[in-house]
Amino acid sequence: MIISFAQTTGAFRMGRKSVTRRDWMDRHARHFVPGSVHSAWDKSPRNGGKKIGEVRIVSLEREPLQRLHADPEYALNEWIREGGVLVWPTVEAFLAHPWQTFHGDPYRVEFAIIGVMG
Repeated sequence: MIISFAQTTGAFRMGRKSVTRRDWMDRHARHFVPGSVHSAWDKSPRNGGKKIGEVRIVSLEREPLQRLHADPEYALNEWIREGGVLVWPTVEAFLAHPWQTFHGDPYRVEFAIIGVMG
């Protein structure tokens, strides 16, 4: 399985990303169990993407977006782990991001980068 980091490729390549939030269906999320290794891509291979590395899943859980808004310290830490200023200029911009939530609360995916290419 792959994970696309189209919006956060720079932060990924610099090793400044260890969390991502995904609007996955449960049946898709089941492929990302803790300890499993997945390919990281700069965008979907269907759109001409290229592999940029590999990640090992640390944890995966649904998490309400409200948690970020209710706890400023948690939001700051998550902003940093999501790529910080390399992706969003401020924590407020991170909080204002229009997260897609078609499948319920998004999955918070924590991962370790185990290899970066290019």
